[in-house]
Amino acid sequence: MNEAETRAELIDPALQTAGWGVVDGSRVGREVITLGRLQGAGKRLKQDIADYVLSYRGHKLAVIEAKCRDLADTEGVAQAKRYSEDDFNKLIEIKEREAYRVKLFMQAIDQRQKTLVFCATQVHALAVR
Repeated sequence: MNEAETRAELIDPALQTAGWGVVDGSRVGREVITLGRLQGAGKRLKQDIADYVLSYRGHKLAVIEAKCRDLADTEGVAQAKRYSEDDFNKLIEIKEREAYRVKLFMQAIDQRQKTLVFCATQVHALAVR
């Protein structure tokens, strides 16, 4: 499976299933020209083209580098490291998506049975209640 087939058959459907480009405010940028990694003194490395950049409400959250399925999992790591780290070190909660996931979870369990749910924060625990 070449890179284009990997994108069409694996990555694009997975992104859509996860809500990217579907949930309001989420965006999947394809073939995005990036500024290049900061070197210091206001200088950057040469521009790069990222296969995918995932954004939510204008904040870049992740870069996805598609590779031929036959290559090693680590093949795109060096390329991904060239992107500006500051652009992606953010924590953003997509409330609509989280509410949907909680709804699916509550439908999937028998609420009359004891269930142990681990939450990252008290705010998240209140959403699950």
